[in-house]
This record gives sequence, structure tokens and C-alpha cells, in this order.
Amino acid sequence: MKKLSILIITVLMFTVGCTPTRTTIFYWGNYSSALYKYKKTPDESTRAAYKSALKEILDNAKKKFKKIPPGVHAEYGYVLAQEGDIVGGQEYFGKELQLYPESKEFVAKLQQEISRGNQQ
Repeated sequence: MKKLSILIITVLMFTVGCTPTRTTIFYWGNYSSALYKYKKTPDESTRAAYKSALKEILDNAKKKFKKIPPGVHAEYGYVLAQEGDIVGGQEYFGKELQLYPESKEFVAKLQQEISRGNQQ
């Protein structure tokens, strides 16, 4: 009986020890699902859900003791700028660059897209 208990405990330890953990330092919220639905069916309701998912990440990452993922500030800023809130968009682009300076080219491309959209 004692050998069986030791065997069971050993098997449990290996099973638990080998289980992959899916922790991440970033808080993604509902990002993947919202982005997928928006890209698959781009309309006002999926766009609103995507914008809401981005805002939820920005508002709740700290509460969940996680970091805001790279690009989220920029994407939210891009959505705001597309809706005509250029000042708000630029504010979030600035936050993206402050948090992730390496995203400078990504933000520059988004800003170019907005400039092209405003000229047309």
C-alpha cells in the first residue's frame, strides 16, 4: 500500500510539473476574438466591439497586474483617428511610443495612413 501511494504521488508530481502554463505578462482581454470578428465582417457593430475590446485592455491591464500589450495604444489611437478624433489618436500614438519606443515605424505608418485618409 505504501509503494502504491508513493507511485501515485510521483505520477501526480510529474503530471503537474509537466503541465504547460499559459501565463503571459500581457493582458489581452477579448482582443483576438474582437479583431477576428472585425476583420472577418467589417461593419459598425464589429468595429465598436473591437474598439471596446481595445479600451477594455487599456482600462483593465493594471487591475489584472499585467502589462498593456505592444500595439494596443497605437491601434486604439488609429481607431480614434479614423473616427475623426485626430487629437485623441495622436495622444494614444504618443503613449505607444512612450511605452514601446521600438514601435516607432508602426506608429509612423499608421499616421501616414491617417494623413492619406484626410487628404482624400
